[in-house]
Amino acid sequence: MLNIKLNADIGYDVPESINQLLQSLFEIRDAFHEKMKSLRLAQKGFAFLQAASMDAKDLAGDYDEIILLAPFYMHKSELEIFKKIFDLGKLTVIIRGNPKEYDCLKKIYQYFDHPLPAAAKAKDKEINFEVISAFDDQSQALAVRDILKGIAKEDLDKTLIAVADEKMLSCMISEIMPTVKDFNVSAGYPISKTALFSLIKDILKAQISKQDQSYYVKDMMKVLTNPLVKNMRFFGAATFTRAVVHGIERSFDPYLDNTLAGKSFIDLQDIVSNQAVLKEIASISAQTGKTVIDKKVKSELSKILDDLFTAWESPKTMKEFSLVLLSFIDKVLTSSIVDSYQLNAQCAQVLISTAKDLQKGEVSEVEFSRENLANIFLDLAQKKKIPLPGSPLKGLQMLGILESRNLHFENIIAVSMTDSVLPAISKSSPLIPKDISSALGIEMPKKEIEIQKYNFNALIAGANKVYFVYPENEENERSRFIEKLIWDKQLKEKNLEAVKIKPIELPAPVYKNSCKKKFQKTPQIKEALSKMSFSASALDTYLRCRLQFYFSYVLGLKEGIEIAEDPTGKDIGNFIHEFLQEIFHEGFKSSALKDPSFIKEALEKLDLFFEKSLALNLREDAFLVKRIIQYRMKRLLEYEQTRQYKKVFACEKQYLGTIETPQRQYSLKCRIDRIDETDEGFVIIDYKTGKGAKGISLKNFNKLRSENFSRAKIKETLSLQLPFYKFIFEQAEKKKNVSNCAIYGIKNGEFNDFAKEPEAFQEISQDCVDIIKALLDEIIDGDYFEFDENDLHSCRYCKYSYLCG
Repeated sequence: MLNIKLNADIGYDVPESINQLLQSLFEIRDAFHEKMKSLRLAQKGFAFLQAASMDAKDLAGDYDEIILLAPFYMHKSELEIFKKIFDLGKLTVIIRGNPKEYDCLKKIYQYFDHPLPAAAKAKDKEINFEVISAFDDQSQALAVRDILKGIAKEDLDKTLIAVADEKMLSCMISEIMPTVKDFNVSAGYPISKTALFSLIKDILKAQISKQDQSYYVKDMMKVLTNPLVKNMRFFGAATFTRAVVHGIERSFDPYLDNTLAGKSFIDLQDIVSNQAVLKEIASISAQTGKTVIDKKVKSELSKILDDLFTAWESPKTMKEFSLVLLSFIDKVLTSSIVDSYQLNAQCAQVLISTAKDLQKGEVSEVEFSRENLANIFLDLAQKKKIPLPGSPLKGLQMLGILESRNLHFENIIAVSMTDSVLPAISKSSPLIPKDISSALGIEMPKKEIEIQKYNFNALIAGANKVYFVYPENEENERSRFIEKLIWDKQLKEKNLEAVKIKPIELPAPVYKNSCKKKFQKTPQIKEALSKMSFSASALDTYLRCRLQFYFSYVLGLKEGIEIAEDPTGKDIGNFIHEFLQEIFHEGFKSSALKDPSFIKEALEKLDLFFEKSLALNLREDAFLVKRIIQYRMKRLLEYEQTRQYKKVFACEKQYLGTIETPQRQYSLKCRIDRIDETDEGFVIIDYKTGKGAKGISLKNFNKLRSENFSRAKIKETLSLQLPFYKFIFEQAEKKKNVSNCAIYGIKNGEFNDFAKEPEAFQEISQDCVDIIKALLDEIIDGDYFEFDENDLHSCRYCKYSYLCG
């Protein structure tokens, strides 16, 4: 430390503020020690330091002999303590392992002035092991379950599941519980994996991302959609809370005509005072059998938002923060289903204890920023674990690598064997430069690798059979400890195929036509369908699968609005549509494209759009996404300069229409991305950011016609979307001269005309209208929505596959 102080006086190559800290190392340490003495407290390192200054006889106490069993890494204070007892003649040290292989063991021999043992003559036992590759945590658990099936029940007491990564515990326990009666988990379940901790973490995240008085919608909805929140009985029943959540969620749908729709940041008062939100909540409540007047809705909505958000805005000290946390946990315990899940209830007790500890600290009344308060709490709490019941004396043992030290098992199943988990290396402190760590003898990354290597080798050395399970994907690599074993065996046998990696084989789901249900078209369903306003998407869904149409459009089963989810392709698609709507707005003249600076200015506007898009700008791969969008938009703009049209007639415009068949009249609706006006007529354009539909030639259409427009061939040959748009547009605008329709493939940069031959366009369009009429009648007519065996290949990708089987 003196050497470091002198060097700091000269100046390390670090910020000056850190040099000042290093110059004052003695003062900082002495002040810290004096403070602990005055408070009668002891931090671990300080306790060892105090013990090392004691007399050897006091350290040994009344014991005649002390046995130090299998030590490995020992810091200098520990070595000093045991050396005093050793010199007194009261210490026996039993070393496990070869000191010539491990520096830590060699250091112990040297410190005790003992010669290194001669090389062992006995041949090392060969490790009998298998390596199994999985995909993720759940498939690893499945692999473990399959391995356990091959182990005799009487041998389970001698079997260990070594869990290197604690996040595996939940799926591991769920898989082995049905087949293994007695098992013990000593690793402890991290509270960070419970729903209660996730809720509090999301609440704090919403506070951190808050700007002035406005909350980031994505973070706010993550709180509201937490299962615990949706089932909290704020006012006697959880149904009203769910109505509140769904009402707010719907209000942010970017496709709704609402002042909240599409907003990224929102003031809570804007939600409470929004009449559309209040009516939506009241409407949903009425559907659940509870009628609530708007005034009552507003009052109760305010209380919910206060508990989840407003109450967390005021704390400035750890003590104030702990009081808010305790109050919230009390509300959760009394008003939610947290008690129905034991781990959540135990997590609540751990959090209560942590909150009370925050009130006792020396800095409990020091003011911190909102972000620092959240991070201090999370750093303390997320390391806590919930003890799980079990006996270490019988049954299958599930332990961490460190918990299994010096224990012997005949069968070992090691999971999560990736190089990021084993060896797990702590990040170096950014405040302590590498050369200073070296001078202080605290090069922990190097020591941690050696400690984990030693424990790993000691664990597997005595086993009869070892199974290594790891996830094989782009994010993870096999642990270097496994690689060493594989390499040793390859080297010994002089064969690169000496170790075969066994991939886990998951049973493929079997889809059988015989198990598909059929659903009756009741009079009520037929009446509802006759009043329905059909879209092109609805018809395409029905054409793809009748049962998918039934679940989606008859029962209204849809995936939730993904406000709280990570950005996906849908976000990118919405962004591109909004940008193109800004550029090619209604009335835009193609002559503007002739300006040499047009593309440059448009791309500059694209950059501004991207900066304002939080959904894209906050992605980890934002830079790459931006470059890809820039490239595709530049290519589209360059293609636009080659097209001939007068102006953009309409953009993102909604149209309504009707269509008549001999049986009945149907309502239709559509939103058209873009309509261009040309000398020949109007061109309807649909942007596709994913895989775009292709056009159709007269030759292919004539083949379709010759096969009497069979359902299977229609699906293979064409999409009805563009003819559907054409029909409604001509009806609504009373303009019968749509000259063409096209798919604009943003991804592949292609402009695909619906019909390749202009002269065939009208003929094909009319036939498509006849197909649309036939499909609409088919939807209502008949007695059942039934499964078509030709749709079987789509089942494995269908979100409704488990409902109709």
